[in-house]
Amino acid sequence: MNSHIHNYIEALAKEKKLEVLVERAEMRLRKHREKTHSWIQMVAEPIAKELCEYTGHRYFEIYGPFGLRAETTIYLMDREDLRIYEKPTWSITLTPDFSFAQPEPDFRLFYDTGNISEVYPRNSIGGLNNFGHETALLPDTIEEIAKLLVYSGKEEL
Repeated sequence: MNSHIHNYIEALAKEKKLEVLVERAEMRLRKHREKTHSWIQMVAEPIAKELCEYTGHRYFEIYGPFGLRAETTIYLMDREDLRIYEKPTWSITLTPDFSFAQPEPDFRLFYDTGNISEVYPRNSIGGLNNFGHETALLPDTIEEIAKLLVYSGKEEL
């Protein structure tokens, strides 16, 4: 009978050690997540800053992510004092693609090409979330990305 009790006590001790390891791992994961933030801060903002430097624009704003596609638009501009809809801007709309498949997660970034297909009816979930907007894989260099910027053509008020 004592051997059964001894085995149970050993199992409880092992479980306690494993719980401590899990707590430590969860704490490390929380600290890692605090450091890495989101894809907006770690990917979109650096791209926006590099685009500003490359194109000579002084300011940028990032709107999004919005909708089921998590689409996010980077706007480049020369004036900070006007609202985004009151000034000319250069922009690019980005859509992330997260893959959490094992063994390694993957992340890719796409941009809207400007082409819209009629695959999703108006006012459908797909239509309202811009799933009909065609996308392509974002190029690797700032020079190539800058060529994809779209001018708003808005007149300043």
